[in-house]
Amino acid sequence: MTGIRSVGSIEALDRDVVVVGAGPAGLRAARALQQQGRSVAVLEARDRVGGRTWSQEIDGAFLEVGGQWVSPDQTELLGLLDELGLETFQRHRDGANVYLATDGTRHEFTGEMFPVGEHTEAEMERVIEILDRLAAEIGAQEPWAHPQARELDSVTFAEWLRQQTDDAPARENLAIFLAGGMLTKPDHAFSALQAVLMAASAGSFSHLVDEDFILDRRVVGGMQSVSETMAAQLEPGTVHLETPVRTIAWEEPHGVTVWSDRVTVRAQQVIVAVPPNLYSRISFEPALPRLQHQMHQHQSMGLVIKVHAVYDRPFWREAGLSGTGFGAAEICQEVYDNTNHGDSRGTLVAFVSDEKADEMFALPEEERRRRILESLAHYLGDQALSPEVYYESDFGSEEWTRGAYAASFDLGGLSRYGAHQREAVGPIHWACSDLAAEGYQHVDGGPAPGPPSRRGRPGRAADVSRHGVSDEPARGDPPMSPHTETGTGTDAGAEAVTVTETETPPAVTAPALRRILVGYGGDERSRDAVRLGVALARAADAHLHLQLILRQHSAFTPAYPPVGDVGGIIADQARGWLAEAQQMIPDDVAHSSAISPAPSVAEGLIAAAEEHGADLLVTGSGVGARRLTTHPAVDALLHSSPVPLALAPAGHRDETPVGHVLAAVSPGGGVHQVADDAAAWAAQLQVPVTQVTFPQGGDPARAVAAHDWPEGGLLMMGSSRLAGRRRLFLGDTAARILTQLPIPLIVMPRHDTPDHRNDHPNPADAVR
Repeated sequence: MTGIRSVGSIEALDRDVVVVGAGPAGLRAARALQQQGRSVAVLEARDRVGGRTWSQEIDGAFLEVGGQWVSPDQTELLGLLDELGLETFQRHRDGANVYLATDGTRHEFTGEMFPVGEHTEAEMERVIEILDRLAAEIGAQEPWAHPQARELDSVTFAEWLRQQTDDAPARENLAIFLAGGMLTKPDHAFSALQAVLMAASAGSFSHLVDEDFILDRRVVGGMQSVSETMAAQLEPGTVHLETPVRTIAWEEPHGVTVWSDRVTVRAQQVIVAVPPNLYSRISFEPALPRLQHQMHQHQSMGLVIKVHAVYDRPFWREAGLSGTGFGAAEICQEVYDNTNHGDSRGTLVAFVSDEKADEMFALPEEERRRRILESLAHYLGDQALSPEVYYESDFGSEEWTRGAYAASFDLGGLSRYGAHQREAVGPIHWACSDLAAEGYQHVDGGPAPGPPSRRGRPGRAADVSRHGVSDEPARGDPPMSPHTETGTGTDAGAEAVTVTETETPPAVTAPALRRILVGYGGDERSRDAVRLGVALARAADAHLHLQLILRQHSAFTPAYPPVGDVGGIIADQARGWLAEAQQMIPDDVAHSSAISPAPSVAEGLIAAAEEHGADLLVTGSGVGARRLTTHPAVDALLHSSPVPLALAPAGHRDETPVGHVLAAVSPGGGVHQVADDAAAWAAQLQVPVTQVTFPQGGDPARAVAAHDWPEGGLLMMGSSRLAGRRRLFLGDTAARILTQLPIPLIVMPRHDTPDHRNDHPNPADAVR
């Protein structure tokens, strides 16, 4: 070595945007930008794409040494897989699971809860409920903005658990899923607020403890193939490997100059798509603001060893075991069947986290292997001691990762700095799953393609809208405008919404809407719901009822239940909110209001709807800019309400009268429950009926985003075939459609009449 190193290139590349990092987030941003006609350079320090997703062949065995699982709520990732033509397969889970108690006893079980003592089980269920409530009420979008954020961020998760229960086994079992299983840090090293964010990002803590949900599926060919496929679709010469970025010089309004080991790039914008713990590897000229310097020092990676053991066959299945195991005191706290798609061999994957990983890395290699395999044998028997292939994934020693799975804040950091972690600095923007809200720490948290308002997830892809990504169709893509036809044909194009309009609705014998119930909570999304409820009640000459739900318990304080009676204060506040809402209702709309207690908002609204005989339940969907987003209460209603549910888009600020009823019907023809319902509604409202079908073989969400939806329109959609009788259930594809819809959505429960039993009420079922 000469000791002399050259940085950059003699001639600089001129691009619109330069992306630092070729993981899922960086490549998705580059792909979206090129589809908009922007020129892009992607600079990657490694000799491969994929970031923390990485597949390798080790001694003849295909192993996913990085991130690999897809859960049902990862709608961005599922949509991307559809776009790229990649398939998934379900993780093997048939058979009994194994639980190793802290005293070393082994138990096989098939239920949802560990086979622990009655008191421990009750305590686990109680604390899970508390965490679910916290996740629902604080949310993933802005946990730092909640009034109790600093309080929860000032106590470690370990201490918070001790304040909730004196049952040590309950605490240890719950800590598996957050400390070892997700944040990969000891439970005394992160705050209760960080734990709530982790739970909220997955939809609930219940999701995190449900391995069949959170570890549902894998990608055929490995998760790295997502990045590899995206990279292959970019213009030749876009991605530069083995090109660590050393310096980013920036000056507004002139843009940036990025120096790497091999290439110099001048651009208007730069997206830094690497985890926050690597930001300090780059020199910024001028220096980043003081706030950024301080914030990045409070974010760090966890540590985990991902163990792969490959056998000649999945021998555990012969014993009636699923391959799933849990043990809080074990070296391997989690074990799963990780057999590859179509492989006759059996593969186990196990995880050794945080301080247990420190202990193992302190041992010689052979001793470490022996101890880890002995831990596997505790779960599945002595055959686990002799794999054909053994490999340890160690991202902690990987130069351009330095830990796993993702960065999280230290004690007090989330409430102090969380609001600033996605803020751009001049032309410098940030993108990675470490900064996501929903999808935090998961691959789904990285690849959002468009502006944050389209998903309600700020900064999921460095706000790539700031770099020119818009809702317009990509250049060269097939037309995405709707095709008006005389029937409901499906040959209008794979990426188009097909429309059939009937100007005069058929007569019906009874009104479809008599009583409308609006769920109100005093926030902006509740006011969206009131505005939509008023428009519907006025058009249908229906009675409008406002319902405010008071949670029976507040789970915000570390000591739960809280000490002292605050019920009177809360009730006074609720009455004030209702008074404000009533002022929004015009005199010509008959209305009433009530306050009632319930364990959850969703349960309370369902009970109120049934009590008042409501024909429709109306709620606000989220926050953002005229798109539908969801939050835990809406998610619960979308999968359980016995009455139709109307969602007002975020930003539904106007008093636009109802002008259309649009029925989402499946392209297969036949009897359509939702078409009949839409006709009844349209007749009462005296507006046209419009039938729409969503594309087969393409991306329905993309078509929805490009469609010119009519002002004053209401889209009515039926429930999935998974719905119980007279219950709602919205499938994954329908959920993707929902995120792009700028008009109110009405979701209808399944009818219990025999005429519709073989129908496909939800058109998304046809494009699953």
